[in-house]
Amino acid sequence: HAPTRLLVFRYSVDTHEFVGPQPPVGMAVHEPVPVSDTDAKPAEVSEVGAGGKRKWTLSPFVGMKEDLKRRAPHYIDDWKQGFHPKVLSSTLFMVFTSIAPAITFAGVLNVDTEGQLGPVEVILSTFVTGSMFSIFGGQPLCIVGVTGPVTIFTVGVYILADSMDVEFMPFYCWVQIWAALMHFAIAAFNLCDMIDAVSRYSCETFGMLIATIYLYTGIRHLVE
Repeated sequence: HAPTRLLVFRYSVDTHEFVGPQPPVGMAVHEPVPVSDTDAKPAEVSEVGAGGKRKWTLSPFVGMKEDLKRRAPHYIDDWKQGFHPKVLSSTLFMVFTSIAPAITFAGVLNVDTEGQLGPVEVILSTFVTGSMFSIFGGQPLCIVGVTGPVTIFTVGVYILADSMDVEFMPFYCWVQIWAALMHFAIAAFNLCDMIDAVSRYSCETFGMLIATIYLYTGIRHLVE
C-alpha cells in the first residue's frame, strides 16, 4: 500500500484564512488548529537537509547555539522537578548503582597503575565532572561516571608512559587536556552532525575491540 502522509497547515482564527502554504484544491482538511496572527510567524531554524536533519556547516558554534535555545526553556524546570520525592528516591537509587561500578573499575585502575589512580580519585573526579556537566550542560539528570573503555584506555596510557620512562600523572594530565581541546573543537565546528557518516561497522568493531581486551585482561589475571 502507498504510505499515508499527514500534512499540517496553520489557520488563523482572526482572518479565517490559512497562514503560509495553502492546502491543495480538493484535499480533505480536518478541523483546523486555531492560532493567532502573532503565532503565525514561523520559528527560525537552521538549514536542514534530507530527513529533516541539519546540514553540516563549518560555521562555528551553530550547533551549540541551537542546543542552548532548545534547553533554555526547560533548564529551570529540570531543577525544580528534581525536588520531587520520586526523583529524590530515584537519585538515591542511582547513587548506589553508579558507585558500585565506579569502585569496581577504580579497583582495576588501582592495581594496574600501581596505586596512582584508585577509588578516591575516581569517586572525586566523578563527583566534580558530574556536577559541572549538570550545571553547565543543562542536563541535571545525565549520569556521568567511569566506564570500561575509559579504564582500559587509562591502563594503556600507564603502560605507554612506563615504556617511555616518563611520570604517569603529568603525562595522563596532558593527554586529558588535549582530549578536552579536541572535544571543544568537535562541539564548536558542529562535527556531531557528521554522525551519519559513522556506520554500524565502526561501532561494532570498537565493541569487538573492547570485548577482546576484557577477555585478554581477565585471562591474564587468572593465569598470573
